[in-house]
Amino acid sequence: MKVLFAVPYFYDPQHDEFSKTSSGYGYMVKDIIDEVSANDDVFVFTHQFTSGYKEKFKVMKHTKNDVLKALRFKDICTGIEDAVKNNEGINTRLHYLYYQLNKGAFVKVIKGLKPDLVHIHGLTYQTKPFVEVCTEMQCKYMVTLHGLNGINESVILPNVEKKYEMEALTELNKNRIPVTVISTGIKKKIEKIYNIDTSNIRIVLNGTRCQPSELRCITGRAKEKYEIVCIGSISYRKNQIKLIDCLKCLDEKYKKKLHVTFCGVDSDNIGLDKYIEKYNLQNIAEYRGFVPREQMSSIWEKADLNIVMSKEEGFGLSMIEGFMHGIPTITFSDLDAVEDVYNADAVELFCSRTCKDINQGIIRCMEREFDSKKIIEWGKHFSIRSVGDYYSEIYKAVCLRNSI
Repeated sequence: MKVLFAVPYFYDPQHDEFSKTSSGYGYMVKDIIDEVSANDDVFVFTHQFTSGYKEKFKVMKHTKNDVLKALRFKDICTGIEDAVKNNEGINTRLHYLYYQLNKGAFVKVIKGLKPDLVHIHGLTYQTKPFVEVCTEMQCKYMVTLHGLNGINESVILPNVEKKYEMEALTELNKNRIPVTVISTGIKKKIEKIYNIDTSNIRIVLNGTRCQPSELRCITGRAKEKYEIVCIGSISYRKNQIKLIDCLKCLDEKYKKKLHVTFCGVDSDNIGLDKYIEKYNLQNIAEYRGFVPREQMSSIWEKADLNIVMSKEEGFGLSMIEGFMHGIPTITFSDLDAVEDVYNADAVELFCSRTCKDINQGIIRCMEREFDSKKIIEWGKHFSIRSVGDYYSEIYKAVCLRNSI
């Protein structure tokens, strides 16, 4: 089957043009592309400029010249409209204009490829043109949501895009366009908060390509400090500064026994290292910046606990990556993926979001003896290979009967 992935971007350090987008979304989209390519002929179109290349999949050539050659007057008008109705700065407005101007190049790719299915990832103004083109050309398509943008203030996105998410989901349901989401919680929120019928939505959990670790089962964890890791883009949504606030008031008895390592790109310019210094916590907290996934094994090997502080989280890849290394996670019960990833042997839950309950949760983990073998066995349920196979099954269903 010929599948065209339409994505704003993905992460691939082997190609310069895709090496700067190291978010969880960027990693996950690339993983899905890789795994689906084992079953189907996969082509990729992004808003990023590239001369194109072919590996297990083919990234379509997409240059500034391609955009100019394929410009359509109606897209210029729509782009100006999208830019004008947005109250954000000039940079955001120009991006909105560009996404619409890029529609002609996308149309040309579809006409040339004639894909059996277009797989769009996300519902923002970056992917809005992809949806509009697929509708215009009456080609079969589906949408995958990697999280919800419109219901939480911690998600930094213009209001016009937050509003678009609900409008688009309503329209997709009305037109019976298949949608997948990455956790049970996302589907429930669409139904309960957006009040949208979800009969066109299927859950496809995220997966990891991390291999089960045997080291921890053999060596055990006899060491001076209890090592906590907090992994993910440093942002208001992922809420790492809340953990710093809690650490500063943790009982000295426990504060002396632990060390916290933060890893991730500072996407919201929070200045986490300065925040750590402000409260004189350099001895127990450390910000490492972005650590490529290929180098994360050394972090996981030293870890005792993974902590997820997010206010909103579609899935939380660090949880399942930690499981594969025998590392438990502590997080909040209201996150979207908790229902899917929770296992009493592998996950501890905070009682609330207060510093008192967060610190008590950390102490419970420090005093608890987790069974790393059981955690690893649970982690094996989240294989990226099975995710790729599942998507391929969905593609067949969509192409046969336009439903999932």
